[in-house]
Amino acid sequence: MLGSFRYLLALLVTLSHLWSSMAGWSGVAAVFGFYVISGYLMTSVINRIYGFTLPGLGRYALNRFLRIFPTYWIVLLLALCIVAAIPREAFLTNYKLSMPLSVTDWLANVFIIGLLDGPYKVLVPPAWTLDIEIFFYVLMGLGLSRSRSVVLIWFGGSLLYTLWLLFNGAEFVDRYASYAAASLPFSAGAMVYMYRSALARFLCLPLPISAGLFLLGLIASRLGWLGDPLVAGFYIILICTVLLLISLNNLEARSFSHGWRKMDRLLGDLAYPIFLCHWQVAAVVLYFFWSGEKPDGGGLWLSSIVFIHAVAFAVYLGVDKRVNLVRDRVRGQH
Repeated sequence: MLGSFRYLLALLVTLSHLWSSMAGWSGVAAVFGFYVISGYLMTSVINRIYGFTLPGLGRYALNRFLRIFPTYWIVLLLALCIVAAIPREAFLTNYKLSMPLSVTDWLANVFIIGLLDGPYKVLVPPAWTLDIEIFFYVLMGLGLSRSRSVVLIWFGGSLLYTLWLLFNGAEFVDRYASYAAASLPFSAGAMVYMYRSALARFLCLPLPISAGLFLLGLIASRLGWLGDPLVAGFYIILICTVLLLISLNNLEARSFSHGWRKMDRLLGDLAYPIFLCHWQVAAVVLYFFWSGEKPDGGGLWLSSIVFIHAVAFAVYLGVDKRVNLVRDRVRGQH
């Protein structure tokens, strides 16, 4: 079911970016949702599969590289072609979707590291979040995910830092688009894995309830029931995300049919290319269907979403599906 959850988060990102009246709430909540899942999954695989030996961490690093870069580079190449062919529509879709301006900017675009506080012009606008992901992949491998006590200290420090930011009236960008701010959702995900037994006894809600709370949080934030969606609503949705992850963690895979498990995995595989390619595909749709004039409301999202899925599925078949076979071998080595 994690695959379906990741797919839903990817859709929320596209909705926030391409539907003008939906901007500013669902996408940021979804990004922190991805961080929570990554904190959980990376802590799980390091402790269950790779370990903290040099060979194990080497396989972990290789698998992370294979997960991120092949798909990213294909979307980067696609974006390069689109920006070169229709620069006006690319810029209108997202003012950052333009050719990088310097060698340093190109290096950041190609290798991701440096995108967080780096280039103003990027070919894959959401990729700054991957910079943060890689940062925490490294730290978790180096020891942040080593033991329950370390994870508890990590989470406690992250929570105190977030409360300090809120108490001091920090701008949203400082509570969202920084390594330090992202520590809270990553550490929360790690906590879900490390304390899974206790959480299963005391905080595990039935899946319909936790999923309902997550959706209710999104709706309440959108309608303004929770005040500023980038303050209380943002953190309430984060809590709902953690509760939903706890519920998903306690599901038995064999309780679902083989067909549903395959579909769940496919949806999870589509989430990453959807996340990466939606701006570029929308630029092409803007060119062909809207005569280069960006529509108000949800017109761009509604006219783009099928094509976004088509491109994501093509990337999955051409790249991810093949790379996953290699990743499975890397993961299975002893």
